Amino acid sequence: MKRFIAILMTLIMVLGLSSVGVWADDEATWQEETPLLTARYGHTASSWNNKIYVFGGREKGTEALKSTEIYDSEKGTWSYGKPMLTAREQLTSTTVNDKIYVIGGNAGSTRYNTLEIYDPQNDSWTTGTPMPTARNLMQAVTVNNLIYVLGGTTKTETADVVDIYDPSTDSWTTGKSMPSSRTFHSASVVGDKIFVFGGTPYTDANLNVTIYNTKENSWTTGSPIPKPRNGLTSVAYGKKVYVMAGSGPLDLVEIYDTNTDSWSTGPSLPIPLVQTKSAVLGDKIYVLGGGNTAGSSNKVFSLTLQKTPEVPSNPLNLTATGGNSVVDLSWGAVSGADSYTVKRSLTEGGPYTAIVEGVTDTTYSDTDVDNGTTYYYVVTAISAGGESENSNEASATPQAGSGGEDPTAGKALLVITMTNGIEKEYDLQMSEVNSFIDWYDGKAAGNGQGYYTISKTFNLGPFMTRIDYLTFDKIQNFEVMQYQ
Repeated sequence: MKRFIAILMTLIMVLGLSSVGVWADDEATWQEETPLLTARYGHTASSWNNKIYVFGGREKGTEALKSTEIYDSEKGTWSYGKPMLTAREQLTSTTVNDKIYVIGGNAGSTRYNTLEIYDPQNDSWTTGTPMPTARNLMQAVTVNNLIYVLGGTTKTETADVVDIYDPSTDSWTTGKSMPSSRTFHSASVVGDKIFVFGGTPYTDANLNVTIYNTKENSWTTGSPIPKPRNGLTSVAYGKKVYVMAGSGPLDLVEIYDTNTDSWSTGPSLPIPLVQTKSAVLGDKIYVLGGGNTAGSSNKVFSLTLQKTPEVPSNPLNLTATGGNSVVDLSWGAVSGADSYTVKRSLTEGGPYTAIVEGVTDTTYSDTDVDNGTTYYYVVTAISAGGESENSNEASATPQAGSGGEDPTAGKALLVITMTNGIEKEYDLQMSEVNSFIDWYDGKAAGNGQGYYTISKTFNLGPFMTRIDYLTFDKIQNFEVMQYQ
């Protein structure tokens, strides 16, 4: 039995309801959908609740538009919403929670720093604190409920500025500037990173994909876009970004894989377009309107992609505990994993040989061992998408018993008291309890990650897994009650 004192929060997460996917596009083709009510280019579009909202832009030979059009994907119909408060083109928009934020743009030579907020549930508009710098041809995206507005053109210059808007406080801050000034570009979000594509001027820096890590407030570069262009549009599906259309106009579709920093070619658009916009609903990419050789287009095209499983994440928290002619292994469950493969080596760092496949639990006892020999283990997760990377390495040396109680034998009740007084009780193998204690000791010494996962095997209901995430500094104490 051990008792430790530190500091609570229990973070309980239910995982395994669905797996994040990548997208197969080898046989996908574009389909024509119900056209926009008004042909337009230089507009903006955002999605919410199975609908696409199109704002502003201009029709050939007209001034900037105020109109709002709404596409109902379930009915395949368009309707008008309440117009914007200010007519604009070359504007940008993004969705945060249940509202759409429409930012900047221009009407003629006048550039705006306007922030207008559309409530699709009430078909109403309000205003927010204006953007610090009036500009058009910028891009807005949402990461963790914050809006990032990147680049664009002011009255006097092409901008490299990154302005960050917090809807919860209606306030603006400044992020780290882009590596180079850029306008008429496109941007999409994968995870916590913003990927910026194309635009002008056509400098070497702007030919590269530029990648903004919002957590670190830093920029890196990726592989150059194969076809330099401006007036393009992009959307993210899984870990890939579809980069479409652009100056020419072009029917080009290029696909950037954020995992591999590589490019491939997708199915061409039915017609060349520039200054078009795109949005995502379900498993479809929509491309809406834009400029073409005839002027402005009201065409809407969709591309349906097939979801395929993604390679699972590698298991975490692998531990190995040696007993008498046995090594007990335990690791954290991986969302989307169908099974696990256990690998072993006699050498630290491998190479490893699989000793068992198809393990469906998160524990395994290796009995094909010799006392006094040190064994090194890794575990991989398996799904229809493939095999994960190796887990962390864990080692143990089985030993013959020397009398007395075997600390690895039998089971135990692990009762963890959180700092808010809540008690969490788990009925575990002693090897699993020892794994938790090893993690706690390591974290107390300043090593390891800040949380520990325990798989719950009771009251699963409709779920594949139930996993408790226990945060180190929110644990007050714990008690181990071992039994046979």
